[in-house]
Amino acid sequence: MIKDFFNSSLGLLLIGFLLTTVCGTIINNFYNRATWEREKRFELLKRSLDRNDKLLEDISVTMSTRAMKLLRVFWAIETSPGAYKTPDERKHIVAERWEEYGKSVVDWNEHLRVYITKINYLAGPETARLFYISEEGSTKEERAETVYTFFQRAHYAVKELKDAPFEPHSEKWTIMRKAAERSIQELYKKIDVFLYNLYVALDSRARSDSPIK
Repeated sequence: MIKDFFNSSLGLLLIGFLLTTVCGTIINNFYNRATWEREKRFELLKRSLDRNDKLLEDISVTMSTRAMKLLRVFWAIETSPGAYKTPDERKHIVAERWEEYGKSVVDWNEHLRVYITKINYLAGPETARLFYISEEGSTKEERAETVYTFFQRAHYAVKELKDAPFEPHSEKWTIMRKAAERSIQELYKKIDVFLYNLYVALDSRARSDSPIK
């Protein structure tokens, strides 16, 4: 009887219904699982990209702020006292801008270790060495090409000019002014090159580590 039942129209209809239900459930569960996994992978990728964007933005703002404030100090120093109302006004403006610059240096120093760690983790050790190299286990020549050293070089060049008497007609003052100006120009170029390399490294890491293939 069972054989006759399954051979009947009703039996075949019932078998078809059961197979459709079971297969449909399996396919639906598989689709839902695949969709969930893809959404999860996309979410992880988005978090990674957001984290990279934040690092780029934070370090770009910090470096640009310090460089610009140092440039404003240089502008105040090289401006002739005759352009100011009084000699005291020049001294006041130079001192004020140097103080503002000093605050950006403090901010730089407070975030330096965090940036080094993040760059090393997110962009890789090669890119991190473009930013900063510790004195331990490295040569002076290696450290000379880092962003950190370019900031130091510009800092001391402008400070030396600031502390010197304003003597634009003397050879010594002219040499110091040119050295300070050149160090700032080189610093800006170094920042641009580093940010480009950082972006490329972060993008490359994000693509290779992407959970979405």
